[in-house]
Amino acid sequence: MKPKTLQDSTLAIIMGGGAGTRLFPLTQKRAKPAVPLGGKYRLV
Repeated sequence: MKPKTLQDSTLAIIMGGGAGTRLFPLTQKRAKPAVPLGGKYRLV
């Protein structure tokens, strides 16, 4: 049995860019990469 790799366990990659004006309520006090998604994931 081979060890699980990041590629095996990754479901999706969400990339966020731009000024962040639409996320402003969430990014007012934290950086975009620190915004939680689904309580578990992070926007990168």
